[in-house]
Amino acid sequence: MRAVIEGVTFSLKDVLVLLEKMLRKTFTEIISVGGGAKNKEWAQIQADVFDAEIFALDVEEGPSMGAAMIAAVGVGWFDSLEICAKSFVSYHKVATPITENVRTYQKIYSIYQQVYGQTKVISHELRAFDDENVEEE
Repeated sequence: MRAVIEGVTFSLKDVLVLLEKMLRKTFTEIISVGGGAKNKEWAQIQADVFDAEIFALDVEEGPSMGAAMIAAVGVGWFDSLEICAKSFVSYHKVATPITENVRTYQKIYSIYQQVYGQTKVISHELRAFDDENVEEE
């Protein structure tokens, strides 16, 4: 199971790397939301893979709270989402990167990227095959 969680986290790191390149910014703190945010082991894996501190919201209703915040700004109760967030959002640290683990995951992530590059064409062929078979059923 750990390998699956690590694979998902490497995929999330792919997204993080793209965001950092686009925004020309390095993220050293990440807020995790949803059910996965409750899993301390996954939070530690994220901290180590992302080399960033991981925080979790103090409330579980993150998406609902976000919708309420957008509505509050929309009706003029707050001037911006940033100001609204200061009133609504609180979070706590759940994981800090462990230097030795960060180094290990950096090496594994490099291998992960090579594996994806080597199997990308095959993965797309499998996906096309699945799509064809789903349509026939």
